[in-house]
Amino acid sequence: MLCGYIIEAMFLLLKEKSFEDIRICEIAKLAGVNRSTFYRHFHSRQDITRLFYQRLLESCFTEAHEKEPDNEEYLCLIFRIFKKEKERLLLLDKNNLSFLLLEIMNAYFFARKNNSPVRSEIHFYYHVGGIFNAFLWWLHEDMKTSPEILARVALAALPADFTPLLL
Repeated sequence: MLCGYIIEAMFLLLKEKSFEDIRICEIAKLAGVNRSTFYRHFHSRQDITRLFYQRLLESCFTEAHEKEPDNEEYLCLIFRIFKKEKERLLLLDKNNLSFLLLEIMNAYFFARKNNSPVRSEIHFYYHVGGIFNAFLWWLHEDMKTSPEILARVALAALPADFTPLLL
């Protein structure tokens, strides 16, 4: 709950100024916490962004397990969830923070893969990089393409034996 207030405060400030101009004391004050409380949960402003991305991916993972989607629906689900956060994702991208999503995606997906040979590690990085780069393209076109079309196009580029790593 407390972390949610801090995330919300950061996004409110991002609407007014650049990420580089936001100070931790401003975030803490707006969130209604003191600096020591902030530092108990975060080491930096970037950590707030990382937590936002982690929560976003967790919602994808939770929904995917509830629905047991096929490959197209799996990709569509990810893009639909991202689309719900369009304003925030565009703010982060405008402030050059989208690279943190790739870091979080790599860690998130890697933690969920089984011990496997090197070939699946290549598959893993290909998978994550493909989703991330499709996402970046989508952000840069202001998310105008529907999640359904984006999923179909992305799926067409995948190998026939593609297996989602999130599931």
